[in-house]
Amino acid sequence: MKKYLALILAMIMALSLIACSKENPENNDPPENGTGSETFVVGCLLPLSGTNQLDGQYYQNGLELAKTEINAAGGILGKEVVIQYEDCGTNDQEMARNAALKLVDDGVQVIIGSYMSNNSLAVMDDIEEAEVVLFALGTSPDISAKGYEYTWQPRILETQRAGVYADIAMDIFDAKNIAVISVTNSSSMVSTKRMIEKLKDTYGIEIPESQIIYAAEDETNFTSAIATILGSGADTLFCNGGTAPFAIPFAQQFYDAGGYSKMNLVGANVFAATAFLESVSAEASSGWYNASDWSPDLLDYADQLEGIPEEAIKFEAAYREMFKDRSADKSVWSYDCLYMTKFACEQAGTTESGAAINDGLKKVDYQGVGSYYRAGDDLHNVLGCDVLVGVTENGKNIPVKFLALKPTRESESSLLSHPKQNSGRILFLLLANTILMQCVNGGSKSGSPLTR
Repeated sequence: MKKYLALILAMIMALSLIACSKENPENNDPPENGTGSETFVVGCLLPLSGTNQLDGQYYQNGLELAKTEINAAGGILGKEVVIQYEDCGTNDQEMARNAALKLVDDGVQVIIGSYMSNNSLAVMDDIEEAEVVLFALGTSPDISAKGYEYTWQPRILETQRAGVYADIAMDIFDAKNIAVISVTNSSSMVSTKRMIEKLKDTYGIEIPESQIIYAAEDETNFTSAIATILGSGADTLFCNGGTAPFAIPFAQQFYDAGGYSKMNLVGANVFAATAFLESVSAEASSGWYNASDWSPDLLDYADQLEGIPEEAIKFEAAYREMFKDRSADKSVWSYDCLYMTKFACEQAGTTESGAAINDGLKKVDYQGVGSYYRAGDDLHNVLGCDVLVGVTENGKNIPVKFLALKPTRESESSLLSHPKQNSGRILFLLLANTILMQCVNGGSKSGSPLTR
């Protein structure tokens, strides 16, 4: 019931955003921006329609929280921040390009872009030509590889994250036989290939081609794929699920088929997303180890785990106060992007020049909510430095460790941490490349990783 109410709320908010993004419905005038204006308009491309519109609501919430805080503190260089939202659909490149061109035509100097890599790739040429800053929230290495001056990726790339997936499979589960299912979008294909390569090169684990399954992003029937996975004899499954509309039906069908009791589970960051965790059964939401960008549940473990940034704790508390709900990773991405925009404008001394703001971003070197951000490393315009290793448990993503990855290299780190006891249901001990997990008071219905 909760997920349906959330979806209804998202639809209502989406309609209101579409209406409110136009200052005057009669003449369709954009918000005022530019020289002499008392406002600073930041553009945002987000899904207000399609299968990911609930994610779009989380994205919008993060921006609204950051905007409220910034304006309460005097705005950006004394100007009130206004967000102009434009619908880019779920994975519609033509729609994304038209929305981006509208923002450029309306005179915005900064666009907080789509978290779909294909959408970002579709709009980059136009935005680069206009000398407008673009935050591309997708994680495809193809974005950085273009070498564009005005496009920035705040998140760790899939090629970097893939090394962590391999480490989880080996350091936590000591996997001997691995099966893989991956969506066929560009970033997922790249990270799946990289993980397979690392398993072979670093750990000597070679996955047979018969145990590597690819499926379209809009696939919803996994009967055949699940039969292949369960018939493979694998002890560990890696699911590179792309987006929630893929991960939700796969996870539920795999649980219903008895897969959770037969295999250790390693999942892409989507398995830590609120949209996934609140849309499957509690049992199907449990047991996925992941390398994600965020967990709203870290607020509940702040006094029990080391390394949680103070900025993250303050953000989650403020989000729950404002929206009476837990946040999502999309909320953190947009929130951090608006604060990076503020930092860049203050470094540049202006809100009116995309070129100057872009130069300000080159000085980013500070702790945000979702990551430590640093510019100027070998990976072109990649700002993020961290991932969060977590494990899902009854609708939550319980943080295990923040893992620092320099943007100059892919992760070759083992999952090491100081042992520290959780006084709640779970005890994590990360030592000598092994995580021991003890479920207290029954724990996960899918069982401990050590007893599957």
